[in-house]
Amino acid sequence: MVNPQSTARMNKPIVAPKAGTRKNVQARMQPALKILILEDSVSDAELIQRLLKKENMHAEFKLAMDKPSFQLALEVFSPDVILSDHSLPQFDSTEALKITRTLLPHIPFILVTGMVSEEFAAKIIKSGADDYILKDRMARLPVAIEAALKQKRSEKEIADYKYALDQSAIVAITDQKGTIVYANSNFCKISMYSVEELLGMNHRLINSGYHPKSFFKNLWATIAGGNIWRGEILNKAKDGTLYWVYTTIIPSLNDKGKPYQYLSIRVDITERKKSEENLRQSEIKLNEAQAIAHICNWDVDLVKQIHTWSDEMFRIFGIEKGEVEPSAELLLSFMHPDDMQLAREKLTEAMKAHVDSSFHFRFVRKDGATRNGYTEWKVETDDQGVPLRLFGILQDVTERKETEASLKSLEKKMFDQKIQEHKKIARAIINGQDKERNHIGQELHDNINQLLAVTKIYLSVAGDKNEAFKALVEYPLELIDNSIQEIRLLCHKLVIPLRNINLEDLIRELLVDLNLNTKTRTDCTYNLPKSALSDDLKLNIYRIIQEQVNNILKYAEAKNVHIYIKAKARFINITVVDDGKGFDVQKKRKGIGISNMINRIESFNGKIEIISSSGKGCKTQISIPY
Repeated sequence: MVNPQSTARMNKPIVAPKAGTRKNVQARMQPALKILILEDSVSDAELIQRLLKKENMHAEFKLAMDKPSFQLALEVFSPDVILSDHSLPQFDSTEALKITRTLLPHIPFILVTGMVSEEFAAKIIKSGADDYILKDRMARLPVAIEAALKQKRSEKEIADYKYALDQSAIVAITDQKGTIVYANSNFCKISMYSVEELLGMNHRLINSGYHPKSFFKNLWATIAGGNIWRGEILNKAKDGTLYWVYTTIIPSLNDKGKPYQYLSIRVDITERKKSEENLRQSEIKLNEAQAIAHICNWDVDLVKQIHTWSDEMFRIFGIEKGEVEPSAELLLSFMHPDDMQLAREKLTEAMKAHVDSSFHFRFVRKDGATRNGYTEWKVETDDQGVPLRLFGILQDVTERKETEASLKSLEKKMFDQKIQEHKKIARAIINGQDKERNHIGQELHDNINQLLAVTKIYLSVAGDKNEAFKALVEYPLELIDNSIQEIRLLCHKLVIPLRNINLEDLIRELLVDLNLNTKTRTDCTYNLPKSALSDDLKLNIYRIIQEQVNNILKYAEAKNVHIYIKAKARFINITVVDDGKGFDVQKKRKGIGISNMINRIESFNGKIEIISSSGKGCKTQISIPY
């Protein structure tokens, strides 16, 4: 947040906005309508959603495409409305309706399908569906949903009312003065009075007296006017036990429209109230825990423009409670300069658009220390949509952010270390391959060539003794000479020193052989420090260049090859340019030459870039740290 002394720079104070449209405000205040769509066509399901959203229906959607997902959604999603296609793979609306009425008898079920016969439509309505809509006439769907919801609510209220009366209703009747003239057994049981004790008793005697006078004044004014009253009342039993009942009082009117009796139907809600009290106590403990965790709360009465901060909020910003007056501008003044505009926009949006929100930010304490914070808030409005209250929490999350950053850094180090271990393994494999090359080359040179030389000597000696035989072995002797020469050339490529390597001499010797034995002309610019490079690195640089030159000879048909090897800023930069026929670098390669080069380069944490296109030669740029 911004510096405390920056308050004077705040030029857009946050004020309570005027009321928005009542319809939109009420929609936001109510929980979203949960709509389960049973449909095997995703496009049809999206069409239904767009239609309902266009009608500003505040809804949450869930799509089920078969029987298992439908049954799971009934249990987990708990829908308020079900919109069902008729025919699905191995499943249809008739079976879906049967499952729904078994598990959720009071949930509206509307068939949304293509063309069906009138007989089927009548049958499924008779089976318990609330309505059916043809997909080519879906404009009526929003109205059908509202009508079905209203009807089901009415049916459920009637069912609940009947059940309450039949099973657990606590019923009493009083005259117009409040004297009890009838009480059923449930009333006697909960109040612990006998019927004889209750009859003639003033109804007020069983009330706890904990309700304010205005509570009963409102109650009597309502029922005396002939209207039904509903509410929660705390009563006291004969032994002093307190119990809560949800009470409905229905006046009985005489022929002049005046109440002469009152029927009261009660439902015991004591356990619910205990649960609510337990929840309240849990919230108190949670608030205490939040204080320990440096979580504070703030509250703005937008009608009276009164700002309230918890004590922890003052401590977080490093200020004394009595030295400042809490305000939105003071809160914003602690914002870090880079986060101030975001915070102002978020808070303004919250009060103008009635939007709950949250965001992370940085703030600057009074002592100048920059910290990390997190805030979250909600907006409370009246029935007309006018915002009444803005309240939220704020937490100093600096330690958590630092821990997260340390953890990420550690994870990165571990990942980098693992990568380096893999590269070490790759280098070890490559070194093993080079040693194996040397071994094969030495075996060819020292053993195979010696055998061929001995063979040549024996054939020559035999030819000297027999002219006919001499003529016969003349060509085999020539083949042996050629074989010995080819093996020597191959050994020259395979065998190089593994220690005290003179990289420049090796490269220039490679290019001299190339110039002597091919039509390709080469030149090399070499500028590397001699002492700074390990033999391991020198060997791999030589193999990389050797591989690149071999590829050029095999495929490029180049006339000229230029090689530049330089050291700069702790990097070895190798550039190989040829004027050959080029190739498509995006096309999949058949050979393994380039792959071998890449493996060698990456094993030393290097990078390679190949620039080429058909008919325009090739340029390979390699960078290896050292």
